[in-house]
Amino acid sequence: LKAKSLIETIEHLSKNGLQVLETKEYEESLKFYKQIVEQIESYES
Repeated sequence: LKAKSLIETIEHLSKNGLQVLETKEYEESLKFYKQIVEQIESYES
């Protein structure tokens, strides 16, 4: 159940990151991908 929630969160963040990337807001897009990394790291520990 926790893994499913993690995957859904990552999916949401990656979609947002891609949408922002289309507007050439690279720094803003990077924030979403950093959040994905943080989510994965916190899940492992």
